Amino acid sequence: MPTPSHLHTFLGEDRFTRSVPGEANGTRLSYWMEEAWGKFVAAHPDCQLTYPEIVAVFSICPDHGVLVQRARFLELVAAWLQGPLHRIEEVGGGELPFDPQRLKCKSQLQPGDGWRQFRSPPESWAAMAGLEGFVLVRDGDVIDYVVTCMN
Repeated sequence: MPTPSHLHTFLGEDRFTRSVPGEANGTRLSYWMEEAWGKFVAAHPDCQLTYPEIVAVFSICPDHGVLVQRARFLELVAAWLQGPLHRIEEVGGGELPFDPQRLKCKSQLQPGDGWRQFRSPPESWAAMAGLEGFVLVRDGDVIDYVVTCMN
């Protein structure tokens, strides 16, 4: 599976920082980024990914993930929600299925917040770009996520 560091090495620092998918229009990469990605895939044939898979891979990069348009990724994750909403107050003894310290959002858990599970589509797992975990939901909006499994 490609990682941000693979593409970083391939493109170099300047082009890499401008190539993170958050600059795209939300459905595909820009023209120059598509060209660069095509050359990267030609050199690394095992790295063929769809746009959502590219966003998923780069959005979790601890070094460069901040460059990804977080709102677009949260919208993508919102499409992958599974199971019911569990209110934070309803969790017995305050036990959550994830470590709240891993949440990236600036705000702390608030009364009324809830969590749901998410899992990317089967084709993302087949392409070695699958993600699953939990999202924090506030007023019906996904505001943060914790990845617990990826391939």
